[in-house]
Amino acid sequence: MISSRKYPIWPSVWPPSQPVGTSRLIVLILLPLACLLSVIPSALAAEKGNIVASIKPLHSLVAGVMAGIGAPALLVKGTASPHDYALRPSDAITINRASLIIWTGGGMESFLEKPLGTLGKNARKIDVSGIPGVSLLPLQGGNGVNLHLWLDPGNAGAIVTAVSRTLAEIDPANRRAYLRNAGRVLNRLENLDGKLRSRLSPVSSQPFAVYHDAYAYLTKRYQLNFIAALTDQAERPPGARRVGKFRKSIERAGARCFFMAPDTPAKSVHGMIADTGIRIRVLDPVGYNLRPGPDLYFRLMENLSRSMAGCLSRQAGG
Repeated sequence: MISSRKYPIWPSVWPPSQPVGTSRLIVLILLPLACLLSVIPSALAAEKGNIVASIKPLHSLVAGVMAGIGAPALLVKGTASPHDYALRPSDAITINRASLIIWTGGGMESFLEKPLGTLGKNARKIDVSGIPGVSLLPLQGGNGVNLHLWLDPGNAGAIVTAVSRTLAEIDPANRRAYLRNAGRVLNRLENLDGKLRSRLSPVSSQPFAVYHDAYAYLTKRYQLNFIAALTDQAERPPGARRVGKFRKSIERAGARCFFMAPDTPAKSVHGMIADTGIRIRVLDPVGYNLRPGPDLYFRLMENLSRSMAGCLSRQAGG
């Protein structure tokens, strides 16, 4: 709590003993307010509980580690996409109050790159793409790193471990609770991994294609038969030449399914490939319509695996 005595709203010279000009009046009012605002971020950053996660999957893993102690803040809420998210003033305040910020890095969350250079200067930051134990894959086409890395439960486990250790350092009074919670989340991840492997193994040889390579980590971990991506970047629609090449690839391979994220321009995609007879399905890699919290990650992965297995199964409808 910031004391009004220590940081008075009005300067001691107010009210003035004699008339003052407009410029001097503005200075007399704004100067003490600026001083007050300058101490707020550092005061709040020292408080535990100001933990911020950028997107829902990361937020879910962090929430599991913090269960019973506090709740992390989430930046990209609802059905907003991290690919084209615009930071809001309320987000800037949240970042500036943070003691720890967890994000995937600028390759996906470009909206955070510049703000993190000026906001939340006192916060510790975890770029999950740089955590030891996190395996990275290149983007389709080789131009950069694919940052949908949470779709590998092994990477999720490395994130949980790193976050729990950092929280234990920031808030040593709750160290045991963080590490105990992390152990529980890691056990859930191990069980989840087994379920997904059993569910996807029977369809692992069935060829499929995607709009953009959002599912590479899931594909590699469970050895699925990925054929091609329609575009290298979600924000960049494919040209006619790319579409023609893609169509030949899926027809030659006999691709059974085409998967795309909820924010994909569905109408244009249907116009490009609907006549190939391929099954078109929406797979949500972020959890746009799921309620944030410690269970979101597990529901997200269960939903993805069920949808993929359902479409790739020989019994699936058109």
